[in-house]
Amino acid sequence: MDVPAVGEGRAGALGRVVSALSKTPRTVLVLGEAGIGKTHLLGEAAARLKGFRVLRGQARELDGGRAYAPLVEAFGAVGGEAADVLSGLLDAVDQAALGHPAAAPGAMAARLLESLPGPTLLAIDDLHLADADTLSVLRALPRRHDAVAILGTARHPPPLDVDLSIRLQPLTMTEVAELVTTLLGRRPSDTVLRRIHVASRGNPWFAQEAVLALVQGGAVRSTDPGARRGAILSRLFQRDRGGRDLARVLAALSRTREAADLPALAELAGLDPDQAERAFDALVRDGVVARNGDSYALAHPLVAEALYDDLGASGRREVHRRIADMLDREGLTGTRRVLEWATHMAEAGPPPRPCPRCCAPPS
Repeated sequence: MDVPAVGEGRAGALGRVVSALSKTPRTVLVLGEAGIGKTHLLGEAAARLKGFRVLRGQARELDGGRAYAPLVEAFGAVGGEAADVLSGLLDAVDQAALGHPAAAPGAMAARLLESLPGPTLLAIDDLHLADADTLSVLRALPRRHDAVAILGTARHPPPLDVDLSIRLQPLTMTEVAELVTTLLGRRPSDTVLRRIHVASRGNPWFAQEAVLALVQGGAVRSTDPGARRGAILSRLFQRDRGGRDLARVLAALSRTREAADLPALAELAGLDPDQAERAFDALVRDGVVARNGDSYALAHPLVAEALYDDLGASGRREVHRRIADMLDREGLTGTRRVLEWATHMAEAGPPPRPCPRCCAPPS
């Protein structure tokens, strides 16, 4: 179930964002806590900007050591429209990552945009996680290219000059009532609405979770069959071990890439292909994981955070080591692949030291 942007406050924020981006060059930043609706607003704004080419990317938790990672993801959608220029940009990114001063990804990014007809919206999620090189390019692009609009989301302001910054506030009681009515297809009692407002603290994602938990527990009715499945997090932690292991692996992997294919995830979780496919089918049905062709991604960043925390410190190190080993076996071709491998190796930490008592040679 998608969380709608409801209430006059959200509609007003959306209108201001779309109006600001309609004239280029412009840079707009949407701020707010996790689950507050930043990504939803970004998607709605992108859909309303008629005539714009939309290139979307996302900064990730471990992007600090992988220069330009969100931009590579965004520009990868250009495809055949400007293949030669895109190839030059990716080569410049690789050269810059290796420390070669001649590489100029910022200039190449501007050149790529100039080769595309019409205005372009560069939409980047979670800019508070973006590496310094990505932010440097985003600062320079509006000066280099006058047909680009930049829309970013962040939990706190990154070092970026913007033309408009909007902070999404928690939903009011009235807005929670509208959201709950939309989710249930009916308006529950004021007592239930107050309970949801207090439990969620006005956060739309947690308000949805509270509604679904109440539906699953039989406290409120809903005409939507999907609502009766229950809250995503409660369904997640009721899963069998195979499903939990797969989801945890995906949570760790999602810190450097958007999605992963089933064979890789099955290998990392220690499941055979049939077991993994059954587990993922159940995760998709429960709304924990979204399928995109042959790839899978977690449905929401807060789900990824809950799973990653659930691994524990030693579990996180072990999963990162397995990911690094898999990348090594597949071949470290290209600078970006090497950087991803190095990032997971760093998170894995040093290999465990052998126990001198267990590993001592026989006397």
